[in-house]
Amino acid sequence: MTPLDDTPLTAAELQAFEVKLDDRQTALHDEVRTVQEANEADRDGFAGIPPDMVDLAEHRRGEDMRHAERERDELELVEIAQARQRLADGRFGDCVDCGEAIGRARLDAQPWAARCIPCQERHERTHGSAVPTVATGADNR
Repeated sequence: MTPLDDTPLTAAELQAFEVKLDDRQTALHDEVRTVQEANEADRDGFAGIPPDMVDLAEHRRGEDMRHAERERDELELVEIAQARQRLADGRFGDCVDCGEAIGRARLDAQPWAARCIPCQERHERTHGSAVPTVATGADNR
């Protein structure tokens, strides 16, 4: 960690992170809407027409890909909501597991990050790709 990582985030920095969260949230909502529209267009494209096996397989593959993308986007929206809660609670930038400061470079790259790198690595080893839980109170530090 650099000395900058140990200093509390300023009001201007917190506001900048909030803007980043807003921008990413807007982009994710647009992506989710696009996926929904693509799914509807696909369903409409098969209306009344019996598809052949190749078309059906391609259709299902596309649906599976869009479903995975939508799940990833929705998970990120949950993480953004949790980051907003940490902003409101005055805990933004603190690791939800150990309570130490999350590195500024990590927050710059991923403002919704809930854990410092060592805790995130430990979490991934023990939980895999599990959906994050809502971090509230001192029990999660």
